[in-house]
Amino acid sequence: MSGDGRLLETDEGAARILVLNRPRVRNALDTALCAALLEALARAEAAPGVRAIILTGCDGAFCSGADTREFPDPLGARRSDFARRTHLLAELQTRLSVCPKPLVAACDGPAIGVGASLAMCCDLAVASRGLRLGFPEFRHGILPAMVLAALHRCLPPKPAFRLIALGELLSAEAAHAYGIVSHLTEDGEALGTALELAGRLARIDAGLYWRGKALFAETRDTSFDEALSLGVRATLAARR
Repeated sequence: MSGDGRLLETDEGAARILVLNRPRVRNALDTALCAALLEALARAEAAPGVRAIILTGCDGAFCSGADTREFPDPLGARRSDFARRTHLLAELQTRLSVCPKPLVAACDGPAIGVGASLAMCCDLAVASRGLRLGFPEFRHGILPAMVLAALHRCLPPKPAFRLIALGELLSAEAAHAYGIVSHLTEDGEALGTALELAGRLARIDAGLYWRGKALFAETRDTSFDEALSLGVRATLAARR
């Protein structure tokens, strides 16, 4: 297993496993971890032998969100430093959502705020029974600005707003009912299930998977007729 300490990387068959490794803060995202994860994703995307990517956290936690201890007083922090982390958090969610390779989140314990958004940006998310997922930013005096993009793409408006308005932490079962997580496992089994799913996804032709994922995103917010037109064009282009 390699990595810079904050992020560990290991290969299991055709899957690259990226492990958030800041156990003292439940794998909260500081600037260095955001940058390390972006670099690791780029390496995994470029590696020919890597056919799928798994994102998980160490010590029974997925990610407790942005590290509030890094900037305890954002107004008093150096504006450029706070802005850099904010942009990295946005870039990270974009990179996950457009990753050309199959991407599976394996979630144990807390997945909070932007940590929950990371799981939602993956193609599939496996949750153990110990998952607690939510967006408690309002309760902590924080504007929930960095989570809205993922929420809008995963949930209808009313359920999405309920989550941020009340700040409730969902159980694994509730997150599954919302459709936020795709698979449930017992505690300690999320990574094993994610590896099994990654193996199945890795058998799909890589180019075909990426074209299908991109077309899915392109048709998501279009009308029925527009989506069909895009499908016709994609089908004909694939036969050339």
